[in-house]
Amino acid sequence: MVTLAPVRALFGAALALSACSDPAPVPTPDAGIDAPAVDVPATPAVTDGGDRAVTIRFAARVGARPFRCGERYPLGTPAVEAEVVDLRFYVHDVRLVRADGTEAHVALTASPWQHQNVALLDFEDHTGACDQGDAETNADLVGTVAPGDYRGLRFRVGVPFAMNHTDLAAQPSPLNRSTLFWSWNSGHIFFAATTRAAATRPVTFDGGLADAAAPGDLGAQVVMNDHFTHVGSTGCMGNPSAGTAVTACAKPNRPELSFDAFDAATQRVVIDLAAVKEGSNLTANDGCHSFTPTCTPAFSHLGLDWSTGAPAATQTAFRVE
Repeated sequence: MVTLAPVRALFGAALALSACSDPAPVPTPDAGIDAPAVDVPATPAVTDGGDRAVTIRFAARVGARPFRCGERYPLGTPAVEAEVVDLRFYVHDVRLVRADGTEAHVALTASPWQHQNVALLDFEDHTGACDQGDAETNADLVGTVAPGDYRGLRFRVGVPFAMNHTDLAAQPSPLNRSTLFWSWNSGHIFFAATTRAAATRPVTFDGGLADAAAPGDLGAQVVMNDHFTHVGSTGCMGNPSAGTAVTACAKPNRPELSFDAFDAATQRVVIDLAAVKEGSNLTANDGCHSFTPTCTPAFSHLGLDWSTGAPAATQTAFRVE
């Protein structure tokens, strides 16, 4: 529980941000459509006696161990020794929950990590095998919220529809990461978790490598296999690069996380890479790019129904500590 009682504070007008969330009702499994939604009303400017500062902390683990670039962990099913390569994700629609179940939106403070209530959490530091991002990291959401007695936390993983299908070059930080973007049509990669492990590949008669053994193979070769968990919207209709706006995506693929017991003053949200990769063979294929059934285990752990793109009732990848 965290109680944010009034204190005398005056913040700059830069904190007068719109609560740019995805306020549409959570899609039901038979809906499975991602379309423009009505904006949440703007958060009032912070004034004396108004909203209070709050920091929501995150951490990355691999099972019980801290996530660290340059280390190897037993991961996947069957378990293999794998290096971590990437762990980043966007969040939005951050809310603290009162004891009576009502919500208060957190207005995220503008920074290189936060823009219009969308934030990037980045745990890779570009050392060791981590070669997808850069050296900077971020594990905190920083913002303001109305005073209150808060007992829980809710947020969505991903970028809201209205901000997801625009020219990457025109977007500010943190929405300008080219390694977290597919195309104007599909938009941003909401969640990226990549590992690298040794895999054996058959050598074909012409000297190439195959995914599966076949008659005439010349032996086998050990290669390093990158296994991706890339979550983003799919089935998007429209082509902004040709002047046609994206009107909807058949599978939104934005999980919503909810924790009934969360104290921002003493606890943090943990993302567990081991849970994300459980049930996935890290050496058999290149993993999940949201389009194929190989995504089913990871989506389930993240709280998504892969067949519909709608939030699922349960998840195992996030916890509170």
